[in-house]
Amino acid sequence: MTTFSTPSGDSPSTIIIDKRGDVILQVGGVDNGNAAVNLLVSSKVLMLASPVLDAMFDGRFMEGQALSNTSPPTIPFPEDNPEAMQLACKLMHMQTRDISDKLDLDALVNFAILCDKYSCSHGARAWGKVWVSQFLPGSDDTEFEKLLVVAYLLGLPYEFQQISIILVRHRPALENEDFAVYERDYIPSLVIT
Repeated sequence: MTTFSTPSGDSPSTIIIDKRGDVILQVGGVDNGNAAVNLLVSSKVLMLASPVLDAMFDGRFMEGQALSNTSPPTIPFPEDNPEAMQLACKLMHMQTRDISDKLDLDALVNFAILCDKYSCSHGARAWGKVWVSQFLPGSDDTEFEKLLVVAYLLGLPYEFQQISIILVRHRPALENEDFAVYERDYIPSLVIT
């Protein structure tokens, strides 16, 4: 992973995901407690991977009108998690060499939420299976409710079933469980009941 600093001293360094990238995503920031990170990426790749980003960069909106390999514009994404966005962009750009086959549960939740937000879960399913599988043989004290949300958001039906079975076996009062992650329900109550 290559990084370079931007001219301004208080600007975040830029992580180059595509050296021929035509847009810089400035992700995170002071508002959500995450330090901002800049990601140099290809808008074409993002458009292929995500219908949400396709609409953003197809030229109808300001973000998609000044794309340039020589002077890429910086587009702010202040509400998104920098680590999750960097991981998603690496997957979209097929830059998987340094991606670990183990992921912390909170990082996995953030990644699944971001993939759901930008409708790009389909491209992350294989990696999602790898990351979720590290928790499945797990113990009772793992936070399976969060894992269930991850399996649902990434579209992993087999893993969702396996996690559901573990939850039913080890948590008899399932109907009283709260499946909210970060104070938001991601799984419709119809799926749980």
